[in-house]
Amino acid sequence: MPNSSLIKSEIADDFKKVSEIYNQTKKTVKDEQFSMNSYPYQREKKVFAKIIDKNKKLAKLEFNKIYSYLVKEEKENLNRIKSFLHRFLIFLNRRLMEYYNEQHPYLEMQKLEAEIELINNLKGLKIYFEKILEDLIDELCDNAKEEKVEIIETVKDYINENYSEDINLDDIADYISFSKYYLSKLFKEVEGINYKDYLIKVRMEEAKKRLKNGDKIKVVASEVGYSDRNYFSRAFKKYTGISPGKFK
Repeated sequence: MPNSSLIKSEIADDFKKVSEIYNQTKKTVKDEQFSMNSYPYQREKKVFAKIIDKNKKLAKLEFNKIYSYLVKEEKENLNRIKSFLHRFLIFLNRRLMEYYNEQHPYLEMQKLEAEIELINNLKGLKIYFEKILEDLIDELCDNAKEEKVEIIETVKDYINENYSEDINLDDIADYISFSKYYLSKLFKEVEGINYKDYLIKVRMEEAKKRLKNGDKIKVVASEVGYSDRNYFSRAFKKYTGISPGKFK
């Protein structure tokens, strides 16, 4: 016959183990809830803002505040810190796609996750995430440059096709739906000269060709956008150093 005292003892031990497991699980869930509730989400927004500003230094500074917080709160638990930072990357990806109205993600999450999995120390993880931010800002800067060049190429095409007309910056700004002040600044940034000087250059180079072909000064002036022959002559001399008559 089984010893009732022994059975009672085993039951008590089992109950104690179950109770300990329950309490530990409850503590873990509570800790996770605390971490999630106190996680500095506003810092993520600040990192995103600095990325949009293309400011590497400040983006990394804001990220390091998040990282320091995680290291402290998660007691240097590498896997839990990785888990939070994985959510941080998802946040950045989603916000960038929304901001730039893109269908394709900016971050290759699968590749990043595989590389993060191989990192086995806190310092390496921090350095890796700083590199992600730097590369991301470099990519955004390259994209911005390409977009600016495309815009100015459209402006130059418009000028090359319409230089014979009485065009001005307002006309071009309306054509591409831009503020004329921003367009003026952007043109100078990309081309190194302002819009007006570029228009004069196009007109004068075309005038030189026509004068060499024997066209009359009055006709040339009209064909390159000058209704006043005298004004054209002064502009031509200023550009070339000699009058249209002598240039012929």
